[in-house]
Amino acid sequence: MNVHFLSDEQKELFTQYQQTHSPLFINWIIRHFFETPEHVLLLCLFLQTNDQESKDCLEEAFRRFFFAIRFSKYVRSTIRYQAVVQDRRRQRYQDKHHMILDKAIGEDGESTLGDHVLAETREAYSWTGSPERFRSAVDNELLFEALGELTQKQLLVTTLAYSQLYKDTEIAETLRISQQAVYKTRSAALNKLSKFMYKRSTPNVKEAT
Repeated sequence: MNVHFLSDEQKELFTQYQQTHSPLFINWIIRHFFETPEHVLLLCLFLQTNDQESKDCLEEAFRRFFFAIRFSKYVRSTIRYQAVVQDRRRQRYQDKHHMILDKAIGEDGESTLGDHVLAETREAYSWTGSPERFRSAVDNELLFEALGELTQKQLLVTTLAYSQLYKDTEIAETLRISQQAVYKTRSAALNKLSKFMYKRSTPNVKEAT
């Protein structure tokens, strides 16, 4: 945790708080919360003043932080749900047209209509080539609009990560970029999606800074 911005007194307060409440910092949410310098400062101000206003500011910051984590999980699950819906549609279509797809085509009679359709389907659903196709098939209007806010790179990484369930290492290999670049792009995209969807779904709530 970066504490270089704190005064000597605040550094000592925060260090003592960590030592006294060491079981609390086992929780990754708490550790992640205090990775933000502003949150560390809010805690130190409360420890210094011990007044209600400082306590309220700290608690409000944590409520917003915790909600953002839960909302991010909702965004990820929504993207994955849309991918599942699309897979089910393709499967129903293939099951419905199974007999037709077995019909031989071409002069040699060795290839089938299904082979032709499969080739076109693979091309149509080549996320790496055109992730916009995934967005265009999304039923969730809010998610559709949010995906439109992403850059091309963010949309591509998001689709691979949360629709195709690629690992960061696999995305890095596919796109020929570093794993760190994948993580930064994915995190930035998820943060942008979460903020956009939260703002649209709760228009009367002031956006957290």
